[in-house]
Amino acid sequence: MRHLNVFGKLLAIGLLTTLFASCHDEVDMDFRLTCNNDLLEFVVPTVEYVDVDGNPQTITIEATMWKDGTDNQKVWEKNLHFKSFGVTRQMTVKYASKEGVEKSKEVYTFVHQLICDVKTDDGHVTVHNITSVQTGISTSVVQKDIVDNYINSLINTPDVCYVEVDEDGKVKQSSEPHIGM
Repeated sequence: MRHLNVFGKLLAIGLLTTLFASCHDEVDMDFRLTCNNDLLEFVVPTVEYVDVDGNPQTITIEATMWKDGTDNQKVWEKNLHFKSFGVTRQMTVKYASKEGVEKSKEVYTFVHQLICDVKTDDGHVTVHNITSVQTGISTSVVQKDIVDNYINSLINTPDVCYVEVDEDGKVKQSSEPHIGM
C-alpha cells in the first residue's frame, strides 16, 4: 500500500511538472496600430494577418473600431495567443485614400506606427514596423499643398511588422517583409 502512495505522489509530481512546463511555452503577440486624427481624415487602414488557426484575415478598420489614445491619436489592437513556441506572424497595414476630403488646414501632422509587443516566459520584446514612409513611429509635418503626395506615398508603402519566436522562445525580427505570411 505504501508503494501505491509513493507511486501516486510521483505521478502527481510528473503531471504537475508536465503541466507547468507546457504553460511556459506560450507566446502573446499584441499588435498595435496607432494613427492620429489628422491622418485618419485622409485614409482608411486595412490590416492583413494570419490568425492563430492559420486563417488569413483582412480587416478594414472602421471609425468605431478605434480606441482613444494619447496626443490626439487612435489605437487599434489585436492579440494573438499561441500555446507553443515556433511561431511566425506578420501584420501588414495598407492605407486607402478617402475620396473628396477637403484640406481645411495649412499644415497637417501625420502620425502612424505599427508595433508588436511579444511576451514569452523569457520576457518582453517590442518589434517595430519594418517598412514605412519613415521607420519606427512616423511623424510628418505636411504642408497643405503636398498632402496628396504624402498620402500616395503612404498608400504605396504599407507598414509591415514581422515577428518570429523560434523553438527556444527567442524573438527574432526581420528587416524584410515576408510575402505570403
